[in-house]
Amino acid sequence: MKYRVRVSELRYGDVVVEADDEEQAKTIATGKEIDWFDSELTDMTVEPISDERERTYIVTEMCPHCESEVEMRWNTDTMGFKAFCPVCGERLMLCDECRHTEEPSPCDYGVNGDGCWRNPPKPAPPEIPPTLRVDTPLGAVIVRSCFDSEHPGVWVDLRRPDADDDMPLALIEFSDDDTDLPEGQPNIITRVWSNGEDENCTDRIVHQGIEEYFRVEEV
Repeated sequence: MKYRVRVSELRYGDVVVEADDEEQAKTIATGKEIDWFDSELTDMTVEPISDERERTYIVTEMCPHCESEVEMRWNTDTMGFKAFCPVCGERLMLCDECRHTEEPSPCDYGVNGDGCWRNPPKPAPPEIPPTLRVDTPLGAVIVRSCFDSEHPGVWVDLRRPDADDDMPLALIEFSDDDTDLPEGQPNIITRVWSNGEDENCTDRIVHQGIEEYFRVEEV
């Protein structure tokens, strides 16, 4: 254990030593080559200290993306070993801190992709094609993404080879701003064009039972 040995009356300084108990700490401290011990020494205090108090929480790493040497205050106990470079903003794994933990584990970075046991790579989401096409005798039914960040969803259109524009059949989207519905209420809405010549949809379905669908049943 670590002890801080201090001259309490003359107040000339202190020293940190490793010892089994306070008496041994005093013995070790008086044998140190330091300049504040003399024959007038009348009082000496010993204070146990933990390793936690000695930690500076200053970590230094080399960013593999911008090759900057980064020094920052970071507590790996509470904040983990994944940080972000303050220079380029890219992910910065605190590998040196990991290697100097009390019980370091073998480094397995890159074994299972771009990650390690402290930051496992996330499985890739299933790939959804931006456009799905199904041919029918009346034309091709096209399902395509709706690139509206506030109303994500999909269009379902009918396409024929000699037409300049697709004919809308339906739009299935998220919406929380339909003016005739409670403000801010999230909904999945299907808007249907029963007549493709109309500019606006002719029917609207506000889907119900969504919360019940996602609710986990208690066993």
